Amino acid sequence: MKLSSCLLILPALCSGLAVSANSPSKGSGTVVYSAVNAEGSRQLWSRADVSPPKYPVEMAKNGWVGCGVFKVSIDAEGKTGDVNVLSAIPVNHQIRPAVKVIKGWRWTAADGQTAQPAQQLVRLDFCMANAAPEQVQAACEVQAKYPCQ
Repeated sequence: MKLSSCLLILPALCSGLAVSANSPSKGSGTVVYSAVNAEGSRQLWSRADVSPPKYPVEMAKNGWVGCGVFKVSIDAEGKTGDVNVLSAIPVNHQIRPAVKVIKGWRWTAADGQTAQPAQQLVRLDFCMANAAPEQVQAACEVQAKYPCQ
């Protein structure tokens, strides 16, 4: 097979990868999801899929770590609409691939709440290290307690 043919096939293969950020060169990666409530406000929606969010492929390939706080619009059917980055570490352009991940989320009305359009704040912490997945998860949960500004 010619090199030019391989170069055309490689992106197609890579785009289908499910990333858990467990590449040998980068170590283990994890994402911690947190709902952010203003004091006294109630949570109207919860993520329908309770499994940990996927590490965005572009961020994992580049070894980008940090956190982001996002304002998510949710319609009455639980579909994600607009997603805006409110703050991010290290910088917004590196966290932008997370917006694509969030846009694919579905939501269910929180216990005792009526399904209605709303905006919700969420925080994602992206952690990667040359350590066992359990150690990375534990470190990421500690990171999620610090401000993301």
